Amino acid sequence: MKNTVSSILLAVVAAVTLLSCEHIIDLDIANAPERYVIEGNLTDSPGEALVYLSRTTAFTQPGTFNGISDALVTISGDDITETVLSEVYPGVYHHPVLKGNFNNTYHLSVSIDGEHFTSSCKMPPLVVLDSVFAGVVTSFDGPGLYSHVMFNDPVGMGNYYRIKEFRNNIYTGSITILDDALFDGNTVIKYLEDGRYDDDMELGDSVSIEFQTINRDIYRYWFSIRSAANEIENNSAPANPISNINGGALGYFSTHTKQVKSFVVQ
Repeated sequence: MKNTVSSILLAVVAAVTLLSCEHIIDLDIANAPERYVIEGNLTDSPGEALVYLSRTTAFTQPGTFNGISDALVTISGDDITETVLSEVYPGVYHHPVLKGNFNNTYHLSVSIDGEHFTSSCKMPPLVVLDSVFAGVVTSFDGPGLYSHVMFNDPVGMGNYYRIKEFRNNIYTGSITILDDALFDGNTVIKYLEDGRYDDDMELGDSVSIEFQTINRDIYRYWFSIRSAANEIENNSAPANPISNINGGALGYFSTHTKQVKSFVVQ
């Protein structure tokens, strides 16, 4: 019993932490009626099956998470029988051991207040993250320190990547996504652009890089999110992000591999 309670508490803490760092943009859907937003993730590591269920919010309410409780959330797949995720925080659904495997397809089902939403996503093969490090990049502001990743892209086009940077345990908010159209089969060294993190990288900073291999649908989702962010900066009305959720909800269901490497700036 004590272990069960501890697991639940850890899941709640993890969910809240992820919730605070994952949400990048709160889209105002052109004054349209509220819509459900589903943000689902299943990785190749156990215990990282997480689904956030909320409603759309406007730019006047940045950072607001309108969590939806009492939904039935399940994941199934080629090697997983239908499994129910438990609500560990209002609007946050989690499973303590569920994980996916490469090249298998998984299905998300969400039922709430008589509405039903589904999504399917195939987990791509693992591409090994070779190394992460700090390096100098010169921009219009002059030289600065930036995180870099290095990996070998496998031969054969159709590989997609998402990279997240955490600096001193804070997600920088950057949206770094790559496809291999220009570097298929080559060694890739890529620096990560700044996100919402206010401070420049300094000596002694602790940096963690999360490297995901994602499929094409998820790449297109994050590409549309990044485009919406650029439209906001240019005072344009952002379009709705591309979604792989069926049934009318916004959001995504991503089944991806995940690796984390860290370094200290010296």
